[in-house]
Amino acid sequence: MFYKQHINVLLLAVLSVTASVAQTIYYVDGTNGSDSNYGTSTLTAFKTIQKCASTVVAGDTCSIRGGTYRETITPAHSGTSGNPITFAPYATNETVIITSSFQEFRTQKFYSKFGAHFLA
Repeated sequence: MFYKQHINVLLLAVLSVTASVAQTIYYVDGTNGSDSNYGTSTLTAFKTIQKCASTVVAGDTCSIRGGTYRETITPAHSGTSGNPITFAPYATNETVIITSSFQEFRTQKFYSKFGAHFLA
């Protein structure tokens, strides 16, 4: 009897920890956003992808409005195999272009696998 109760308590603890891992979608809008915003809705979007890259953690998504972004991007955190950090266009019909110098481009670690086009 004690063993069964112990397993139930352990299972409840694991479920509580799993449920507390929130995955947040942050938004970037190079035209209407502001890096002083919270970034958690289209109305409070960040202005730069770098602000989003500095904010997101494992499991989060950076949803980027179409446009050309002239910036160097260095993610501040890493995702995991089960909780990757995702950088993606806001909509499938929107194109995100990130431009930087060749030297800066070579230091980027996420290239185009996140749905953005990179130009050197």
